[in-house]
Amino acid sequence: MNRILRFVAQFPGRACLYLLVSTVVIGGAFFSLVEQDADWVDGMWWAIVTLTTVGYGDYSPESIAGRWVAMFVMAGGLGSVAILTGLLADLIREARIQERDKTPELDDDIDHVMAILESEMDKLRARVSHPEVIEALRRIHANEAMKEETK
Repeated sequence: MNRILRFVAQFPGRACLYLLVSTVVIGGAFFSLVEQDADWVDGMWWAIVTLTTVGYGDYSPESIAGRWVAMFVMAGGLGSVAILTGLLADLIREARIQERDKTPELDDDIDHVMAILESEMDKLRARVSHPEVIEALRRIHANEAMKEETK
């Protein structure tokens, strides 16, 4: 089962095509075997009509086995629609992302943050190295030292 899911994930278009073709061929063949007065071409036509949910009603399963085949064909149709929907949704999402190009890479974000930090550090260094700031820090340090000596 994991191999099938990996194949569907890697090649959704192929998986959908394989599912559709196998559902029509196998479902049509089984329909022609279990239903009276139905040949293989009628079975394939019935499978296509059932798979696409059109359901003209010109052929319908009358036996229990035919109804089980119909469930297989319906499940194949649902599965292929699910794969196609996911594939189209992914293509639309990719097109929107590329159109907007508002999804920067992680490296771009880090480079941007680093550039901001470096510019802020340069501003901070310029302020701290100002003679008035240095003198104020010396006075604070001297006051702290005097308080410690009086304790």
